[in-house]
Amino acid sequence: MPHQEIEKFEVYERAEIYQFAFSRPLHVEAEFFEQLRKRYSLPRECRVIDMGCGCGDWLLEIAKVGHLGTGIDSCEAMVSLARQRCSGYPINLLTGSLLNNDANVSYDAAFCLCGTIHHLHANLELEKHFLGVFTALAPKGLYVIDLHISEPGIASDLEQHWVVEGESGKLEVFFEYVPLKFDLANHREWVRLEVCGVFHGESVFLQNSHWFGAFTAERVLNASKQAGLVHLGWFSETPSLSDPLPEPLDYPMVYSVFSRPS
Repeated sequence: MPHQEIEKFEVYERAEIYQFAFSRPLHVEAEFFEQLRKRYSLPRECRVIDMGCGCGDWLLEIAKVGHLGTGIDSCEAMVSLARQRCSGYPINLLTGSLLNNDANVSYDAAFCLCGTIHHLHANLELEKHFLGVFTALAPKGLYVIDLHISEPGIASDLEQHWVVEGESGKLEVFFEYVPLKFDLANHREWVRLEVCGVFHGESVFLQNSHWFGAFTAERVLNASKQAGLVHLGWFSETPSLSDPLPEPLDYPMVYSVFSRPS
């Protein structure tokens, strides 16, 4: 039975390998945030929290243009590497979960990128997360996530494969949803991630296998509304991040933007 599967997170525990395999330019997200910042009159120097910050890529991107960042991640190995990489920038890093960010500061913007929101499963987890975001945001603050929108009752069939090569080595990455382990009752899907190759002369074969939350558009909107957030739209790089989409289906990943009312 899928409920008895044992989750494992080998890839996340090797933070340097994760960073090499998954880091990518974030200029598109940076330009999108700048559009949103101007459109919704956020301060020129924003206080930003990145939930599920990983190795700090997004924090570094926003720090370079003058924003003040806080990052939170449940994986201590990720937080430790992020501290090394973000040294010298006005960035604060914490170990914690998406369900409890312990925010002592009101933020102008919050982010949960790279599909990290899917680590939440049950409806109550999603609602608790949005409530925490509402509490962390200053009035008129923005929340931006990216995610894969599922059709109700239908398992995802997303598969991805890429190769990363550089001075540190060469790695192949395989990611897939496992349709036979679609758990409709609990709104979650089983995913498998493999990273293999050579890293700094070491032969590597790492696996993640765990549950991902299966989010319909209705589920996301209901949970955010329950928390008091206002939905501002769905966005995708195709056709353009400048204008909201009429609906979020038929895109591998979409951005969803919310605001805390004043």
